[in-house]
Amino acid sequence: MMKIETLDGMYDSNTYVCKLGNKVLIIDSGATLDDVVANVGKKQVVAVLVTHEHFDHLTNCVAYARHFNVPVYGTREVLDNLKYYREQLPSAEEAGVYYPIVGFDEAITFNIIGDEQPLTLAGIKVQPYLCPGHSAGSVVYQIGDALFTGDLLFARGVGNVYMTNGKRYLLASLERVKGLQFLTAYHGHGAPSEYTAQQKNIQVWLKWLAR
Repeated sequence: MMKIETLDGMYDSNTYVCKLGNKVLIIDSGATLDDVVANVGKKQVVAVLVTHEHFDHLTNCVAYARHFNVPVYGTREVLDNLKYYREQLPSAEEAGVYYPIVGFDEAITFNIIGDEQPLTLAGIKVQPYLCPGHSAGSVVYQIGDALFTGDLLFARGVGNVYMTNGKRYLLASLERVKGLQFLTAYHGHGAPSEYTAQQKNIQVWLKWLAR
């Protein structure tokens, strides 16, 4: 049975440490590297999964990947933003501006995920679903009966829209998630929600967005 522990990240984002036996998957990366290392202990991290390209979720994924020598999985938008931030870091440092993000590093392996292309990571099965709406690069991951939604959904509400035609995409993504079977949804911010409560939440927002 998978044990899911939540670490606090920047801007109250959630970093999930998912433990199955001696193996660990990390989902999102707002928590400090020190906090993650302390939580993981002697277990083996096998991969870092990023739910979308916003900085409070991808902040330390490169740092995690370098420390644990594991790959990062995410969408093309996540990779593009990591490269963008890397380009901005030198000028920001010259200007005395603190950038909390660790930019892209060619020494790590970044795998761009495909829609509904299942992953098997050290025996752990992960099903990704591309779900744009909150952002162009949003993805939902299902591992067993747990659903990791990033900022697409919250316990009560949905994420703000930060993309062109976002409302249309958000509606389609909500319909998609509504059809998935899970027990608990773990969100990018705030507390998790159970299936029945999340179905009601989605239905409310589908009606509101369709007005």
